[in-house]
Amino acid sequence: MDDPIKKIVELEMEHNWHGSTSDPGLIKERLAKFASMIIEECAAVCYNSTLEDPDTHAMNLLYEFNINGARYLK
Repeated sequence: MDDPIKKIVELEMEHNWHGSTSDPGLIKERLAKFASMIIEECAAVCYNSTLEDPDTHAMNLLYEFNINGARYLK
């Protein structure tokens, strides 16, 4: 597993997976949060890149997945 992915997995496990659960709603919520963390990391890569307009690329990614209400910020 690559280091950035391992870091996200460890953070998610540390904050949200204390003990196990069989509640499908809770599992779905945790997986959604995990996916959001991955998208946020991808946006950070775009933002810190040498792309011609890194802010726009990062915001488009966040907008597409509506991370942190990005659709309401555009």
